[in-house]
Amino acid sequence: MVAKAEYFSVKDRRAAKQRSRDADERRLASGQVSPRQLKVENGLFSVLDPSKARILLRRVAISLA
Repeated sequence: MVAKAEYFSVKDRRAAKQRSRDADERRLASGQVSPRQLKVENGLFSVLDPSKARILLRRVAISLA
């Protein structure tokens, strides 16, 4: 049995992002969330759990000049 190939639709992604932006605007306007909280929620690392983070490799730079 051959699995159905998944695809990425730019049109669908744009629409989803716009819905998210619209929802964020409504939440800001209604006072449900502060601009600061919204920035934290939408930040690059917002989906990561910092309690599960760990350093795997530490690099040390040494300059002899």
